[in-house]
Amino acid sequence: MNNDILLTAQGDIDISTQDMRLTSSTSQAIAVRLRWIRNEWRYAPSFGLPYYDSVFLKNADKKLIENIIRTLIMRVEGVDSVESVSFSEDRTNRTLNIKFVVNSNESGEVII
Repeated sequence: MNNDILLTAQGDIDISTQDMRLTSSTSQAIAVRLRWIRNEWRYAPSFGLPYYDSVFLKNADKKLIENIIRTLIMRVEGVDSVESVSFSEDRTNRTLNIKFVVNSNESGEVII
């Protein structure tokens, strides 16, 4: 796994020690991948989750969303298997909460 800049839970650069630090966290790499909206970055338009096409729809297909999330997680370097994926949406606050467990020991939560 490649090193990356350590981020806070909100996705900001962690400078709590007055300096940037590196991490090789698989869960952070997954969180970054899941926060990315497809077609948002013009240099890699296919990178990210198709929120506007598949997720943020009225009566969205929950099984399809779970499969898309699993597929994106499996593309992250260092992930051998996805043990579980769950998500819930809060329409009032317009957020999506995704929880995942990979490789039987690493887990994470992403709020979008």
